[in-house]
Amino acid sequence: MSEFEIFPSPMYSSSFSPIPDDLNFNYPMPLTPSDFGSADEQIYSPRTTIAMPMQNSLPEKTHATSGRRRAQNRAAQRAFRERKEKHARDLEVQLNELTTKYRSLETSHAELTAAYDKLQKTLSLLTEKEEDEGGNGSTETLRKFLTILHGEMKIKAEREGKE
Repeated sequence: MSEFEIFPSPMYSSSFSPIPDDLNFNYPMPLTPSDFGSADEQIYSPRTTIAMPMQNSLPEKTHATSGRRRAQNRAAQRAFRERKEKHARDLEVQLNELTTKYRSLETSHAELTAAYDKLQKTLSLLTEKEEDEGGNGSTETLRKFLTILHGEMKIKAEREGKE
């Protein structure tokens, strides 16, 4: 076995080692055993501690970032509300248009149903009269029926012309 099979190769070669960013970490140093003191020291002896100055840039950055984030969230929420309201208005307009169209279709359907019923009654009356007369009336019945229809069409055309 070769050395390469036993030990895995390092992730980074020496020529391409990761370069740490120049980040500003302002954290206090961790405590070391010497910071706790020794058994020889007196309990009330003053300790010298090294105070690390905290820079104010980190809280300001956090505050500015959170302020920007809040402003962005407000803008996104406002845009969402505006889209929602516009969609609701569009749906209301669509509802009004469809309601108007539905009423128009209902009226048209009622008129057509009434005309159909009238024609059915007229046809049944004509066929009954012809059967009572006992003649060769299929052509005569058709002629009467067409006369009635032609009269109905004239009346309807006159109504539409006035409107």
